[in-house]
Amino acid sequence: MKQDSLYTYHFLEFETGTPALKWCQQEIPDIILLDFALPDGDGLKFIQQFRECHSNTQTAVIMLTGQGDEITAVRAMKSGVQDYLVKKKLTSEVLQGAIHHALERMDLTRQLEQSQEQQQLIAAIALRIRQSLKLEEILHTTATEVRQFLKVDRVVIYQFQPDMSGTIMAESVLPGWTVALGKEILDTCFQQGAESDYHQGKKRAIDDIYQAGLTNCHLQLLEQFEVKANLVVPILVKEQLWGLLIAHQCSASRHWQSVELDLLDRLAVQIAIAIQQGSAYQQLQAELAERQRTEAALKASEEKLKLTLSFAGIGYWEWNPITDQILASENAIRCFGSDLSDVNWTYEKWRGQVYPEDREWVEPQLRQAIATQTDYAVEYRIVWQDGSIHWVSVKGRGVYEATGKLLRMLGVLIDITERKFSEEERRRAQMLRIELRLLEQILEVGLAGY
Repeated sequence: MKQDSLYTYHFLEFETGTPALKWCQQEIPDIILLDFALPDGDGLKFIQQFRECHSNTQTAVIMLTGQGDEITAVRAMKSGVQDYLVKKKLTSEVLQGAIHHALERMDLTRQLEQSQEQQQLIAAIALRIRQSLKLEEILHTTATEVRQFLKVDRVVIYQFQPDMSGTIMAESVLPGWTVALGKEILDTCFQQGAESDYHQGKKRAIDDIYQAGLTNCHLQLLEQFEVKANLVVPILVKEQLWGLLIAHQCSASRHWQSVELDLLDRLAVQIAIAIQQGSAYQQLQAELAERQRTEAALKASEEKLKLTLSFAGIGYWEWNPITDQILASENAIRCFGSDLSDVNWTYEKWRGQVYPEDREWVEPQLRQAIATQTDYAVEYRIVWQDGSIHWVSVKGRGVYEATGKLLRMLGVLIDITERKFSEEERRRAQMLRIELRLLEQILEVGLAGY
């Protein structure tokens, strides 16, 4: 074990390539110092076999050779060698510089790959949010993908209640660790006001919970879930603290990288978008459900009313003054002596069946009711297609805009022909009795003169 100002090194030395390659099949080194001329083979052949085992690793290879030439150097670089050193020119400073340079390149490459993976993860989650309105599904998938990406033991998404208690809404956890999904947590630390940092959007990275100066209540809470290190990022929805996105390392303490904290911070923004989108969708669904219930109740009420009117022989009508169409029930159509298949009723068609003498006062009375926004109630005669005359009693009420414009008029009507004829018969009988009485009186006066 050796170290310098930047790194700590653990060396493993092999005399030949075969045992070294066998070891590399089980472990992945950060740097390989490789002799070009191995006792049991070619150094370039060793690199080829190593890359076949670990094609995706960022292991840096520095090749050492007894004598350097351009052809060998080019072959080495094409094989994936990061640096090429000639032994007779080798010093500790040169070797240290080559190692530092190789490690820096390896770190930059890893950071670039990690950044690309982060971008892909964030883009995938953002796409899923745009494509799905199921908040629960989005939260659980996000927790799983974050845990796999960070290679941590547990990732949870936690939602606060108004009293700062809360519930684990989503979780992805490796086997063997406590399952926290659905658990309600009563955190006295937050209730005492420690949540203010999260309200301000501040993040927290703890490498070792026992070295972070946490309060006893906070430690006890983390110990319930075997936490050794954690990352915590607040989820702010419309500038209000909704909850937390948390990564747990349970197996050991862990030094968190700034890129890992940045990833959780960016994902917390995506989660906030999903929450707003999901909340809006749930509200829309609730409104639609309420509207459907209202419409169903209204429809049931209308059907009940129509059934009642049908049994009572009462017709229902609805006039749309904009389209001039009249919607009429079967009873209403019967009152006008029309065939039930004749459903194309208009204002002009109705007007044409009103008895001519009655039409002169029925229409003005209708216009007066509309102008004053009062109920319309009349009795008038209509002429059937066979020429017979019938009586109807009609009541109507308008539906108006705020400006007073008539949107539609609803009403009922009933055939009162029999009643009118009975009234006419009674009136005629009464007139006949009066006439007879008058004749009797005249006859009595006449007889009295003799």
